[in-house]
Amino acid sequence: MEHGRIGEVFNFGVLHMEWPTAIFIFVVFVITMFLLNVLLFKPILNTLEARSAEGEKGADILRQIDQDREKLEEEYQSKLDRSRDELLSHRERIIGEAHRELEIIVGRSKKESADSLVRAEEILAAEYQTAMDEAIPIALTLAETVCAKVLKS
Repeated sequence: MEHGRIGEVFNFGVLHMEWPTAIFIFVVFVITMFLLNVLLFKPILNTLEARSAEGEKGADILRQIDQDREKLEEEYQSKLDRSRDELLSHRERIIGEAHRELEIIVGRSKKESADSLVRAEEILAAEYQTAMDEAIPIALTLAETVCAKVLKS
């Protein structure tokens, strides 16, 4: 059996640990953690934070683009509605003008037709009168001839 050493903290048989060794290991552990933190973990965390900030910046840019897109869509829709309204009013105006022109043309055609009909009736009446004027002497001559033949018989 071994004798206990001065400052012995742990005795694991072959492996012995003394206070100075335990303190030395603790100091080396703390220094190692400090160096790892400064040289490894902080740069990694800074890189991750920078990536996260870039991602948030990209998300902000996407939100701004989406807002701009929505604004442009609203402007497009309002311009489209305005154009549609202008087109409908223009169409109605043109249809109104076409109806007015149609009424003028139809009125003119009716007047021309009525005038032509009056002229045709006048011509027909004149021809009727001429035919009657020509037929009366012929009818009288024919009547005299018939009368003479009937009286002769």
